[in-house]
Amino acid sequence: MNKRKVRYKNGEWQDFWFKGKRNPCGCGSNIFHEELLINGKVIGVCNACNEDIYEFNYTKEEIKKIEWKDKHSISFLK
Repeated sequence: MNKRKVRYKNGEWQDFWFKGKRNPCGCGSNIFHEELLINGKVIGVCNACNEDIYEFNYTKEEIKKIEWKDKHSISFLK
């Protein structure tokens, strides 16, 4: 199982969106979030279909400065 962490900012799940274009997964969404994989890679994941759609090239120092939370511990029902 690939344990992932989700990017947060100021204690909130951080989303990103494209103005005027859609995610490359083809589901029609233009919103995604970033996840940190156990191997240290950062990927963009579509919020609608949960497909991995991008890979980002952050340095180890940049990754350490970002707030990450375990994906499995996130509660959507608050």
